Amino acid sequence: MATKNCTGFRSEIALIQAIRSVLSSVRACLRHSSVDPAIPTTLLYETCWVLTNIAAGLPCHTRALVDAGFVSPLVNLLTHSEGIVRTQAAWALGNIAGDSHVFRDQILANGALGPLMDLWNGYFEDDQKRRSGMHVAIWAFANLCRWRKPDWQKLLPAFPVLQQIIQCSDHDILSECCWALSRLFHSRNKVIDRLLNEQLCLRLVELIMLDDPIITNPILRTMTNIASGDDDHTQMLIDAGSLPHLIRLLSSPMYPVRLETLMTISNIAAGTHAQVQALINLNIIATVLRMLNSEEDGRLKKESVWVLCNAASSRDVAQTRYLVHIGLLESIMKYLISCGDHSGQWKASECLYYILLAGDRALGSHAFAQMHTNAGSPKASPNGSYCTDLFDCEDSDPASPPSDHNPYVRHMIRNHMLESLWEVGQRITSTPCTCGLEGCQCVKVTLHKIIERWFRSKVDEMLMIERLMRGMCNVSI
Repeated sequence: MATKNCTGFRSEIALIQAIRSVLSSVRACLRHSSVDPAIPTTLLYETCWVLTNIAAGLPCHTRALVDAGFVSPLVNLLTHSEGIVRTQAAWALGNIAGDSHVFRDQILANGALGPLMDLWNGYFEDDQKRRSGMHVAIWAFANLCRWRKPDWQKLLPAFPVLQQIIQCSDHDILSECCWALSRLFHSRNKVIDRLLNEQLCLRLVELIMLDDPIITNPILRTMTNIASGDDDHTQMLIDAGSLPHLIRLLSSPMYPVRLETLMTISNIAAGTHAQVQALINLNIIATVLRMLNSEEDGRLKKESVWVLCNAASSRDVAQTRYLVHIGLLESIMKYLISCGDHSGQWKASECLYYILLAGDRALGSHAFAQMHTNAGSPKASPNGSYCTDLFDCEDSDPASPPSDHNPYVRHMIRNHMLESLWEVGQRITSTPCTCGLEGCQCVKVTLHKIIERWFRSKVDEMLMIERLMRGMCNVSI
């Protein structure tokens, strides 16, 4: 049977054997390429192309090339006199660097960065091939930045080059440049602070105005990673005028753009009080809340919850009052009831906890303890919801004395939030866990801890908590 199968592939087998015999001498050819001018350019170019395709295969294929010692000869070819050879060698190295941080470090250790970032300055047949060489070189550099914990001192010389390249007009090159920047800022290393400045942020905003799908996503990812750093970095993006464009991109017809935009806004919402207020002033938070209510996609809903949770995490009374008044509580409750994603439920529960903490600050710690003495019907809001009245009190200053003029708050807590959470607990209890971890309680335990933590000092609510906890975690308190 084996002989019969091989008979039908005689030509293919002969071809593979020929390739094997040629590859056995390829390494020596590449090693002598810098000292032997007699080696034809076409042979070097085609050889690099073969290695590029091998490195694009499985990880074991790439490792075979590295173990065979091809990295150093390929790095040497980055300084070849012919542009097509330099470009193809950079392509092969980019494929190798994209496979693992070990190979990335080996390429850098062989001194690839300098000639790589100067690759397009040598001889090329025409401008089109020169632009192609720059495109491949920046793409290869982006792969060198792909993995965590690189040697930043070895990458540092590339920063001024990136500052120049991002001013170019070629969108393919700009796309690779922004992907490289996004990976650099993802590292959150202090060395990268040298690259970030007002001019770069202004350029990112200029580019995002072009609405080109090729560059929009990498620009948004770069902004997301910038905003994940210090608050000063986030402020640079805001000062550059990024927010009006972010709210515009929230309505983009392209799903990846809406998702990346939400991630950028989420990091900004995790910033300072003033940065959250900037999002509120431009109705970005209200727009995200509408997305939570209207989007069908679960990932977009979850990212919307992250934005709202980060905005609520400041626990500022005025800002939390705004969140409640635009309907945050109702939306979060609906999400908790309908969501089947554990991490999304956890984040929504955390958002509720931040709102409750802000309520503590608004009313004063003693006001809650004295609520059992208050009587009367809750004040109904225009839309019939008690949630929107949670912070309708004059005592917004935590240092002011507690007042008893807000008797409906206790009613709201009992009859809306707790009953909604009870419904969530019942739903979660009846839904099988899908995370696959043995003995997992996932969001049940999370909700249990959050609600128990907030109510720990509210003795008069313990009976309701016990009922809630039994339904959610099937345990006794």
